[in-house]
Amino acid sequence: MDTDFITIGIDARSITAPYPAGPEKYLTNLIRNLSKVDHRNKYFLYVSEKADGAFVKALLNNNSNFKLIFVGNFPLNTQLALGFSLIKNPVDVFFSSVHTLPLITLLRRKTKIILMVHGIDNRYAPYYSNIPKRLIISLLLKMSIRCANKVIAPSSHSKKQILTFSHILEGKIEVIHEGLDEEKTLPNTNSLNTLHKLKLAAKWYFLCVSTIQPRKNIQTILAAFENFLIQTGIQDFKLVLVGKNGWGYGKLLKTIRQSTAGKSIVLAGRVQDYELAELYKNAKAFISASFDEGFGLPAIEASQFRCPLILSNIETYQELLEDSADFFDPTDTKQLTALLIKHTLTNPPDSHIEQAYEKTKELTFANTAKKTLAVFENSFKNL
Repeated sequence: MDTDFITIGIDARSITAPYPAGPEKYLTNLIRNLSKVDHRNKYFLYVSEKADGAFVKALLNNNSNFKLIFVGNFPLNTQLALGFSLIKNPVDVFFSSVHTLPLITLLRRKTKIILMVHGIDNRYAPYYSNIPKRLIISLLLKMSIRCANKVIAPSSHSKKQILTFSHILEGKIEVIHEGLDEEKTLPNTNSLNTLHKLKLAAKWYFLCVSTIQPRKNIQTILAAFENFLIQTGIQDFKLVLVGKNGWGYGKLLKTIRQSTAGKSIVLAGRVQDYELAELYKNAKAFISASFDEGFGLPAIEASQFRCPLILSNIETYQELLEDSADFFDPTDTKQLTALLIKHTLTNPPDSHIEQAYEKTKELTFANTAKKTLAVFENSFKNL
């Protein structure tokens, strides 16, 4: 590099979301850890809302090389406000975990573009049945991937999806696993009321942490849990669903109201991190019946608290948690029912739980940040 530092712009408009989901948490944790490990390069974080001072302090760790730039929040914000900021103050490297890039970054080839793609499979997206919209979104994503200098994928499974979708060279994609949120530590004293508030008893509930949407296949979990109650005759056991309502959640709520297990299902909605930690710690098992995941962070979080895992046998889970969980076909309700019964009658092997826990030690955002920083710097070196 000709200078001692490079300038790095990051589309950080999602970090101020009031109830962050996986992608927002990924970006927040990445920035927090970049501010810890990189004191050489200069960063410009493009935000859409004024951020709370305490939040900014915790995010940037008093690193003076990080600067927030307010770009507002309005229609076509990506192309207008963010694009204008990049014209006014060009950067050496521009990073985005949003799948649509400002067109100006595609035209200014001196700026190296790094794109994080969490996943490709849009069969479960709300716009899938709207063919014109689906074609437009797919075209924009494909254009962004092809114009990026480097694409980051959170798993080998996501990498395969990107290759199939975009037909770019394999060497253009870097697999960098996401990490665990270091702020989500063991439950604090405030969390002791979480089980009481939700009327739960330790080890007497299954836990599902997920945005409620079709891709997560929560319908299969509900059907299996209903069968579990009927076949075991246990009426005090609960199924706890944690997460925000996504698209199509109305159908799920209707199913719960009509279910014979409805009184045993707890819709916890969004919870604080310390409350989630307590729920992980005391659950009989964590369940995910997802049809597709780019990374599957909740399953990794559950392992952090030594919570036994019951997971769909999709490629991402097999990649990250092989031999550390009980797997089932996400289309087979009977398989899942049998595993629920198994986990109530016997404890899972300690080897499963400890293997999963050991894997979480490798998945830290400090490692994610270091590897991502290397991509930034190496991309600029190859200018």
